[in-house]
Amino acid sequence: MKKSALVIFVISLTLSAVFLILYATSTYGTGISPDSVGYIAVARNLADGNGFTDYQGNAFVIQPPLFPVALASIELFSGIDPEEGARFFNALVAACTVGLGGFVLLRFVRGPLVVLGGLAILFSTPQIAVSTYAWSEPLFNLLVLIFLTIIISHSRLGRREVVLLGFVTALACLTRYIGYSLVATGLILILIQRGGRTKLTNSLLFGIISVLPIGIWLIRNWILSSTLFGPRAPSQYSLLDNLYYTYSKISGWFLPDRLLPYRWIIFAVIAFGILGAAVYAFVYKKPTKAAFIREIVRSAQLSLFIMVYTIFLIVSSTTTAYDRIDTRLLSPISVPLIIVLVLVFDVALKWFENSKFRSSLASIIRISAIALFALWLLVVPTRDIVHSVRAKVDQGAGGYNSRSWQQSDTIKYLRTHLPQEDMAIYSNWAWIVFFSTGIQAKNAPKYHNSEKLADDLSTLEGKWPENPTSYLIYFDKERSGYFTVDELSTIADISLMIELSDGKIYTALPKQP
Repeated sequence: MKKSALVIFVISLTLSAVFLILYATSTYGTGISPDSVGYIAVARNLADGNGFTDYQGNAFVIQPPLFPVALASIELFSGIDPEEGARFFNALVAACTVGLGGFVLLRFVRGPLVVLGGLAILFSTPQIAVSTYAWSEPLFNLLVLIFLTIIISHSRLGRREVVLLGFVTALACLTRYIGYSLVATGLILILIQRGGRTKLTNSLLFGIISVLPIGIWLIRNWILSSTLFGPRAPSQYSLLDNLYYTYSKISGWFLPDRLLPYRWIIFAVIAFGILGAAVYAFVYKKPTKAAFIREIVRSAQLSLFIMVYTIFLIVSSTTTAYDRIDTRLLSPISVPLIIVLVLVFDVALKWFENSKFRSSLASIIRISAIALFALWLLVVPTRDIVHSVRAKVDQGAGGYNSRSWQQSDTIKYLRTHLPQEDMAIYSNWAWIVFFSTGIQAKNAPKYHNSEKLADDLSTLEGKWPENPTSYLIYFDKERSGYFTVDELSTIADISLMIELSDGKIYTALPKQP
């Protein structure tokens, strides 16, 4: 295929990504989760001149600042509210990720694999999943890809490349705290280069540039909250749990459900096949050793980040409580992983084409290999994306912006019957109440460990609710970690005020001794 045709193809993929995200979020807008509410509230407060504060007026420390700053900037310069701004911003960022991934493949692999890899990136399940929510992952994933593109595009990292890497890494750290995985990756790659004094100077320069901005932010967090990353509870998941979740999610990106029980065997066959081809090429194909090393180095550089990020994620998820490891948290490695797979497959094809097979047989095997690779890389993701986009268009992108919440009778009631201003509001879905009505709701009491329910509940006796009279808005939609109304009734006087189709509203008073 001509290079000009491939360039047009990559540009078409980029434009398709914008359309895909905007189409998937066209029903009710971008997906909204608790993190989304935080980002949007902070962005609105920034645009209004109220600084880095959340919707309850507290200092924003739980996340880094770059994504809310981007949304606030959109509102200041265009007048677009951060919720709608997040939709367009993430569509644009997703398109940049697809376009950059396509041009990386265009530079390093041949035509058919550019098409295959580009489509795989466009239909990447993790990228679509995060880009249809008001989350910071799309921006972080783009910065990761820019970082890795700089790495694999230079055989040696000079001073200019180190400064640029440091700048990109600093932005990544200001987007998500796990950006320190890029700091570690960059330092490793710089330190393994030749040149003792130069590499030490470069590593120091890279470290200062990449860490200084987030360091200032963390000092600010400590001053305001006495924590670096906001209040964090211990994790409920063991190391083995997190290893299993990680492996299950990644394998689910490429394998149909019916093959998941055999994934160990499938991946073992693929790994041994790649290893065998590499050993054969390195030992017996002497004229290709230099090319072999260059290709392997690029794949190894990308793989290093994948390993470092995954290790950091598993360790942090084992020590600190946040969402269970899922597609969202693993999304930063999805595009690099696709590029690694395409690079390795391209090298394997080149080795095979230089083999002693008859040309006719070699051609048949080559075409068959590409077809099988395409089936493996595209069939499952494309099926999942088609299903996901249809569901998002029909039911909404997710979270609050989904049909079930948009048509909630409880939410409709709250919008027309605002509670008295001097009464505290509690809910098992406090962020939904705030985002849909503007009511400053607090979380209903939660327990920290299911084995200590009684202990957790007893500590609240006489302390909850804090106000003499409060409302408890309890939705029927289950949410783990919250005490039930019956359990709360043992420590407070709770009376039903109104029952709606999807929830109940109670009055809550401190229990009299």
